[in-house]
Amino acid sequence: MSPAGRRIRALIVDDHPLMREALAAALEGEPDFQVCGSAVNGQEALQRYAALRPQVVIMDLMMPVRDGLTAITDILGFDPDARILVLTSAVGDERIVQALAAGAQGYLLKDAERSQILEGVRRVADGEVYLPPEATSRLVRALQRWGETAPMSTAAGGGERPISQRQLHVLALAASGLTDEQIAARLVLTTSTVRVHMHHIIQKLGVGDRAEAIIWYTRHGGERRQA
Repeated sequence: MSPAGRRIRALIVDDHPLMREALAAALEGEPDFQVCGSAVNGQEALQRYAALRPQVVIMDLMMPVRDGLTAITDILGFDPDARILVLTSAVGDERIVQALAAGAQGYLLKDAERSQILEGVRRVADGEVYLPPEATSRLVRALQRWGETAPMSTAAGGGERPISQRQLHVLALAASGLTDEQIAARLVLTTSTVRVHMHHIIQKLGVGDRAEAIIWYTRHGGERRQA
């Protein structure tokens, strides 16, 4: 259950009627969810979001009229605090980077288990970033390719201060919602080493803390990869 018995109001955005119905049934079967509406494309998603103000949006990527990536940008332009979980059949490392760079806080494939989808919606609604382990691995691979051709750096202060490959991996895993202990286990490092890497990342990006580094990464990483 969500804190203090709060019901999570969800907006489902998908152009397939059966998918919308299946998701609505899965959510409505839980005591802490309420499906407040649905939309069939990205353009309608913004209209429905503005009218309904849901706590979380479950967003497909491949839709007519306006796709999911555009809809994510539109909704966050209207409400920077919007919480969006991508649920899509679009498989590919670049898709994950693009969705996070657009501002989504979570990414799942449509063949995920029902329990995993419910967990993802809950965690995104609660302000967390959510990626399953397989998506995290894809994200790291995409960032490895990106790092080989365009190392991340900050323009603040006028000098280029590239982030190392290891620091890039740490930042990617932090953006996926892992703790320092979990990152250390994944990369076979000590927790103190992970914290040192994060300290250096924050310094190089010129941001205030870990949260700002993750926000910077999710909103700017995709743009720099495509540059």
